[in-house]
Amino acid sequence: PVMFGIILMSVWIGLSRLQLDKTVAKYLSESYKVLTVVNITWFFKCLLHALIYEYLTPKENETPDKKRIYLDSHKISLLQKTTNGVVWTIGIIIALSNVGVELGALLGTLGVGGIAFALAAQDTIKNIFGGFTILTDGTFRIGDRIKVESYDGHVEDIGIRSTRIRTLDKRLAIIPNYKSVEGAIENVSEEPMFRVL
Repeated sequence: PVMFGIILMSVWIGLSRLQLDKTVAKYLSESYKVLTVVNITWFFKCLLHALIYEYLTPKENETPDKKRIYLDSHKISLLQKTTNGVVWTIGIIIALSNVGVELGALLGTLGVGGIAFALAAQDTIKNIFGGFTILTDGTFRIGDRIKVESYDGHVEDIGIRSTRIRTLDKRLAIIPNYKSVEGAIENVSEEPMFRVL
């Protein structure tokens, strides 16, 4: 974002020295405002991720009795994805307001369209809520070995829509989150010991 900001500043200096048509200058000005807000949003997203990585990631290795709140990798991943969504939502709203879009009318249109979208994308919405359930409930974490349906392997990533499992055959299985929430899950990593016959 710093390099992109320098490029935007150079473009602004160049445009200020050109004699352009009013219509062209208007469109370029609005595009420049949007790009500036996007760059600032990108900078704050990178800053928040750097702060989380710097101050919260080292606490993963601490034992729970050394601090008040126990943080592990999947809670930090949830925090990063939540801050990412919040920052980009605020940035998009500010960019649209700078261009001159009426947010009241836009939100009203989105409210009516949201109902139709919710009916058409029920599985996607179930996957999103399933992802938040997995991340907040702590059924399994990144790195755990789990068994879901016919898949047996280690969790590589817990996304908003799906969970990625690396099977014992080193194949990548992508499972929708609603199957992990509605079905039975066996967390092999949580066993205190295992029996060998």
